[in-house]
Amino acid sequence: MIFDRRAPVELRVYPPAETDDGYGGSAPGLGRPVTIRAFVQPLDALEGVATGWAAPVRWKVLTGPCEAVQAWARVEMDGELWHVVDPPRVHGASRRTRYLSAVIEGGSGGVREAQHP
Repeated sequence: MIFDRRAPVELRVYPPAETDDGYGGSAPGLGRPVTIRAFVQPLDALEGVATGWAAPVRWKVLTGPCEAVQAWARVEMDGELWHVVDPPRVHGASRRTRYLSAVIEGGSGGVREAQHP
């Protein structure tokens, strides 16, 4: 599949999991991380960054089928933490063409300086 060979971005995904809260109950936590390769594109315009606007804080992730990518999973991309905010959408009719798309939010929100060529 193209995501295994050509996807330029490496992401570490931490699926949501139940953890012990220390009082005999459970609390939301993080599962074991899974490393995937994906195509990532901004959902907000990049043009404004050079003129002082905040960097995009929402990105669309396109990757192959992966059970770790689910709503509220934590995603590490380029050293920043993001969260999957919607249930991922599965596209494609066959096993060979199946992929998923998910929207992630978070990151620095423009606090880190933008990278200019």
